[in-house]
Amino acid sequence: MSEAVDIRVVCEGPTDTVVIRSAVEALGVEAVVTQIQPENNSNLLGTLGEFGGGWKGVRAWCQSPFIRELLHVTLANARALVIHVDADIAHDKELSCAKPCPPARDTTDAVRAVVTGWLGAATVPPKVVLCVPAMATEAWVFCALFPEDKLTAGIECRKEPAALLVPRKPRLVAKKKDRYAKDTVAYEAARETLKAGWRTSVPRLCGEGARFLAELRAAIT
Repeated sequence: MSEAVDIRVVCEGPTDTVVIRSAVEALGVEAVVTQIQPENNSNLLGTLGEFGGGWKGVRAWCQSPFIRELLHVTLANARALVIHVDADIAHDKELSCAKPCPPARDTTDAVRAVVTGWLGAATVPPKVVLCVPAMATEAWVFCALFPEDKLTAGIECRKEPAALLVPRKPRLVAKKKDRYAKDTVAYEAARETLKAGWRTSVPRLCGEGARFLAELRAAIT
């Protein structure tokens, strides 16, 4: 029996890790997938840890001198380090790197360059896999759960694809004032469907989903 591969995840939030884990499972790889950013709720600094959540938490993690000093240790001990941010961060005034969409890839390429810069590198380091859904992870989730829905057309250029999940079952996302609350338990319960989607509809309907899956496969198989 082969030993499970070690995959570490740096992401905006825990539901993103669920989607990434389902992609790993879709590849048929026995793996231990560990979210290292944001920290889980067992830490003593609060539920999101030292760097906080969201894309700014990912940025703070990547730019931390302590993390950079130990990054080579993480990469040496793991098969891959997946770093996730949604492509919609390109519209944030701090980054302002969004490109006309379609094509979605122009914006995701710009965001990838930003993340690479956070790491202090000119190119993506070996064993690092960038995960940049266009425009957010929920586009992939929607395509996995509802592949025949007409709203999948052009979904990679849709702002706030999480809105598409609010009225649907399973109840993965709820709208709370000006934000979308994502239910990690519900995402976990849908993981088999997500895994099936990674094998069929997600790479077919989402070019950036296909890109992530191909780069993940190259890193861990």
